[in-house]
Amino acid sequence: MVKLGQQFGLHPLAVENIMDDATSQDMMEQIDGYALVMYRTTTDMTTETAFSIVVGSEWILSFHTSAAQMHIDRVQKHSTELHGSSFVVYALIYEITDWLTMTTTQIKHDVVQIDNIVMTQVPEEHTG
Repeated sequence: MVKLGQQFGLHPLAVENIMDDATSQDMMEQIDGYALVMYRTTTDMTTETAFSIVVGSEWILSFHTSAAQMHIDRVQKHSTELHGSSFVVYALIYEITDWLTMTTTQIKHDVVQIDNIVMTQVPEEHTG
């Protein structure tokens, strides 16, 4: 990763942030002619995963866990429709956010169901 960072002229702190995605925060920074986008999402109800996308004027680097590959695959499927590196980044963030919205909607639905079950099982002496 360090050699890749050197080849693309990435700042050492940017490389460090990418490599340490477990403690990194969501962010977007302009650094010496490229943008670093770090973004967290879920791949299912329990697994959080991090993306790091570095966008240069003529290139894009994407770093992610294998669990996040599904997002990359969906964007690549539509790659013939994409124009320019900025649009690719937008498409990735849109895909990730859309997935996160679906996941949180499902969690909300599950919480309401659990709440309904709990409330129907509360003894009358505790409801009033």
